[in-house]
Amino acid sequence: MVQIITNSASNNVLYGGFIKDEYPKIFWTPCSVHCLNLLLKDINNIAWVDETITEAKMVQNFIVNHATFIEIYRKYAKLQLNQCVETRFSFAFIMLQRLIKMHQYLRKLVVSMDWKRWKSSHT
Repeated sequence: MVQIITNSASNNVLYGGFIKDEYPKIFWTPCSVHCLNLLLKDINNIAWVDETITEAKMVQNFIVNHATFIEIYRKYAKLQLNQCVETRFSFAFIMLQRLIKMHQYLRKLVVSMDWKRWKSSHT
C-alpha cells in the first residue's frame, strides 16, 4: 500500500496524520471530488448564486411538471431535458449548464404559435 485517499472530514484528516506518523512511507491524500463538492457548497452560499439557482430550479420544475410544455418543447429542441438528483452541490451547476444549453430552444418555443395556443402559457 502506498496511499490512502479519504474525504477531508476533520476525523479523516486526524487519522491521516496518525497513519503518516506510524507509517511514513504511506501517503494520506484528501479526495479531490470531496474538496470540489465543498468548494461548490461555498460558492452556492453566495447570495446572487443562490438566487440564480433558486430561479433555475423554478424554471426546471415548471418544465418538468407540465407534460404539455414538454411535448411542445420536443417540437423545437433536439436536446433532451435532464433531471439532476439533488444529492450533492454539483447538481445545481449541472442543471444551470443544461438550462444554458436549452436557452435557444426555449426562446424559439415561447415565441411560437404552439406556446400562444397553450392555455397555461399566461401563468
